[in-house]
Amino acid sequence: MMTPTTARTFCRQHQHVSVTAATRARAVTLRSAGAGGARGFDGMALSELSPERRRELAVPDALRGGVLVTDVEAGSPASRAGLRSGDVVLEVNREKVESVARFRELYSKTTGRVLMLIFREGSTLFVVGRR
Repeated sequence: MMTPTTARTFCRQHQHVSVTAATRARAVTLRSAGAGGARGFDGMALSELSPERRRELAVPDALRGGVLVTDVEAGSPASRAGLRSGDVVLEVNREKVESVARFRELYSKTTGRVLMLIFREGSTLFVVGRR
């Protein structure tokens, strides 16, 4: 069995550096099935938030838990709601999110509007969308 990897290219002081790293967490893409197609916050991929990634994103210790948004499909409901790759979802409808499984549980119970507390670039903010 092959170890999953991720590759990223960074530009720093006009030099491109490529980095490939082994990953442990599996990303989960959320989609709703239904006659109307994708609904709500569909179109985002999530993974568990590792301690290393928490440090990289500078998530304060006071903000416990959370899951990482690893990808957002262009034009998807998640994208239209303002979610971005690199966001950390801390709460769904005022309930703490400590794992991808807990996110799924809370998200699947929701009808109508979905309220998410996210951490992005040093700040917390709420994102509201429809499910």
